[in-house]
Amino acid sequence: MDLPAALALRRDHLLRTQNADGGWGYFPGKESWLEPTVYAALALQGEPASQKALALLATWQRADGAWRAGAKVPDAHWATALMLVLYRAMNRQDTAYTKGLDWLSKVAGTEGSLPVRMMQYFLGNPADQDETIHGWPWRPGNSSWVEPTAHALVALKQSGRANAYADRIAEGEGYLFNRRCPDGGWNYGNKRVFNTNLTSYPETTALAILGLQGRKLAELKPSFDRAILQMKSARSGLAKAWLTIALRAHGVSFEPPPLGALAPGGDLAVTGLELLAHDKAGTAFRVEKQPS
Repeated sequence: MDLPAALALRRDHLLRTQNADGGWGYFPGKESWLEPTVYAALALQGEPASQKALALLATWQRADGAWRAGAKVPDAHWATALMLVLYRAMNRQDTAYTKGLDWLSKVAGTEGSLPVRMMQYFLGNPADQDETIHGWPWRPGNSSWVEPTAHALVALKQSGRANAYADRIAEGEGYLFNRRCPDGGWNYGNKRVFNTNLTSYPETTALAILGLQGRKLAELKPSFDRAILQMKSARSGLAKAWLTIALRAHGVSFEPPPLGALAPGGDLAVTGLELLAHDKAGTAFRVEKQPS
C-alpha cells in the first residue's frame, strides 16, 4: 500500500470512529479520553471533526488551569501538556491556554522529598541518579518520569514564553540528561538500578529527544544514533510513529518506516500519531522558536 492510500485509510478511520461527544476513545466505541482525542484532533486539523473535539476538551479544563484525563476523572493530569500543544496548533492562545501554561510550569516531581531521602538513607541511591533535579510526574504529588517531562518541555518551549519559564525548562532538560541510559536512549525514569545499566525503549527515547529540541545537536548525537537503530527494529506502530515525529523535528536524516494496512481494531491513539508522523501536520510537536 502506498503512503497516500495508507494515510487516507487512517484519516477515514478517525472520522468514522469519532464519538458523539466529539472525542475519541483509545479504541472504537469506547468512551472519550483526552490523549487519543488530542492526537486525532491534531491529525484532522481543518476538518469540522477537529473543531468539535476542541470544543469538548475545552470543557475538561479545571479551575486551576490543568486538564482532566476524561469526563469522569476530576484530577489534574499530565496530558495538560498535550492540550497546550493542541491549543497552539489551532491558534487558541487565550486565557485558558495561559492558565494551563502557568499550572504546568509549577508542577514538579517529588524527588528529594522526605520519603525519598529516607529510602536513600537506608538503601543508598540504587538508581544512581541526581534526585535534586525535578522533571514532571504523571500526576501531581508523584515522582517524575521521562514521558510527562518530555511532553511538558515541548509545551513550554512552544509557548513563545520560554524566557519566562527558562529555569523550569533548564531543570526539565537536566532531568532528561541525568536519566539518559548508557546506550544513548531512555528508559521510563531510571538509567541504572542496583549497579545494572537499564536498556532504553523506543517510545521513551523518541519523546525525550522531542523534549530536548533546542539543545545542540552534538549533545544528542548518541541519542539520534540509538533512535535510528530502534527504528530499524521497532515492531509497534506507537514506537515507529514517535520515533519518526522526533527525528523529523530535529531534521535528522533517516529512512522512515512504511505504513501498511490499518491493524484490526485500530488503536486510535496510534492511528492519530501515524498520521502526524507521515503527514504535514507532524509539525504539531515541533519547536519552531528555539529557547534562548
